[in-house]
Amino acid sequence: GIISTGTEIFNGMIRNTSSVLIQGFMKEMGCESTFAGAVPDDYDKTKKMLLEACEKYDVVFTTGGVSVGERDFVADIIAEAGELLFHRVAIRPGKPLAVGIVNDTTVFALPGKPTGAFTALEMVVRSYFTEIPRTMRRFVINEDVALPEKSFDYIFFVKIAHNTASSMGREMKLFDGEYKTAIISASPRSSVVEGYIVTDRDIEKGEQMNVFLFN
Repeated sequence: GIISTGTEIFNGMIRNTSSVLIQGFMKEMGCESTFAGAVPDDYDKTKKMLLEACEKYDVVFTTGGVSVGERDFVADIIAEAGELLFHRVAIRPGKPLAVGIVNDTTVFALPGKPTGAFTALEMVVRSYFTEIPRTMRRFVINEDVALPEKSFDYIFFVKIAHNTASSMGREMKLFDGEYKTAIISASPRSSVVEGYIVTDRDIEKGEQMNVFLFN
């Protein structure tokens, strides 16, 4: 079951892209999924919908409400209603991910932005459903990329051409050699990619890196 949180999504002010992303991910995992609904930024209403979903579905996904704002209380609800296993991981984008158990149902509380949700699905949630990794090939990286902090695993998306990989950030002029998660996450074109790279260090132009390819 999939729950989207946020008043903007509930009122139709923002497109509910993350729920579609999760449905596609679950289909790839060979599982059926159902959109349980959207809920505004209200603690009691969110808790009620989460509890109802945990009674009905084997696994529950929520999107949004897991960062550090005053309306980000999904992790608190999981902790109150069940057991919060962890909140926040050392990956970017996707850091605010929370995972818990409510009424014997596993709950994955994903970040609201699609790129953060996707990273959490790939880096953490995927192993819950399958042990089969994505196809991986080595490609030459045709640019320098500097990471802002070295204490995280970073994921960035690439296009493949002539046996080289180019980050979507560079192609769209979103950054110049520096990884900026917020800008990439806000781009409506950042989903048009062919694979991704995971790194915890700077990358030099001409270096070969492992690229995880989409089907």
